[in-house]
Amino acid sequence: MKNKNNNLHESADKNHLTLTIYRNSPIDNLINKLLNMPPKIDIEFDEFKTTIWKSIDGKKSVYEICKSVNTLFAKKNQTVYKQIIEFLHQLADCRLIKFKTRKTPIKTKIKAKLMKLIRKATA
Repeated sequence: MKNKNNNLHESADKNHLTLTIYRNSPIDNLINKLLNMPPKIDIEFDEFKTTIWKSIDGKKSVYEICKSVNTLFAKKNQTVYKQIIEFLHQLADCRLIKFKTRKTPIKTKIKAKLMKLIRKATA
């Protein structure tokens, strides 16, 4: 699920997306001045990452996102599950998204399915 960040702006250009993060809180302003940093950061996504970002709607599970993106970008006999999961973790590390937690039985099933897909992808 995407974080509700008022300092985040999306602009799309066909299959590419640019996220603009405005850093304008009082603490950000101080850091910007001390470290001579810009007041905003632009992050450009290629087609693959744009598709993943647009798939994040707060309703789909990671497994569902992996399956839908894989059907679009998988090469012959190769899957892209590992790259998708790595990108989702990068987004979470930057606090652009957060993972919802579900009840344990469903979480365990999804984790088992994801592990199975990752094993398949790395085999």
